Amino acid sequence: MNETTKKVLRDNWYLVAIFCVVLVAAGLGYVRSVGASAPVETTPDVESHLISTQETGATSNAEDVTGSKRDDVAAVLEDYRAKYEADPKGKDAPALLAAMGNLYRQKQGNYMEAAQCFERLISEHPDAPGIRDAYLQLVTCYERAGDRENRQRVLRRIVEVYPADSQEHAYASTQLYQ
Repeated sequence: MNETTKKVLRDNWYLVAIFCVVLVAAGLGYVRSVGASAPVETTPDVESHLISTQETGATSNAEDVTGSKRDDVAAVLEDYRAKYEADPKGKDAPALLAAMGNLYRQKQGNYMEAAQCFERLISEHPDAPGIRDAYLQLVTCYERAGDRENRQRVLRRIVEVYPADSQEHAYASTQLYQ
């Protein structure tokens, strides 16, 4: 790559990022339409619950979970909690906490339980992959629970943790004054 091309890409990184997001969204739409015609039965695993609401475009599914599905979610949560408590410093511990937080938030609509999982993830595994998402999920949980004080506390923490030129810092700074 020549210097001119590098400079253009560097100066227009946000356009490249938007283009990539559009491509991924289009790809997900295609995969969903293909998947809708041929449903596949899967077993729950940690990774399946790590997909955030922003990535899937989903809304809270708390009202959709009834009867046996609620029991299934409770069983998965119990299984993840047992695995986490058996090895809270293990390599899977951060993923288990994130998965539990996502299940509480997305499937049960229990924002305070979800917040506890994300708080624990951030405090006990601050260098874990996906910690950025944990902060953002935590802000969302407190917002949905109507806990403005904790929401503001987490936003201030994001401003402290992330560099001033980062997207996380910009987002948190903007949200603090709304």
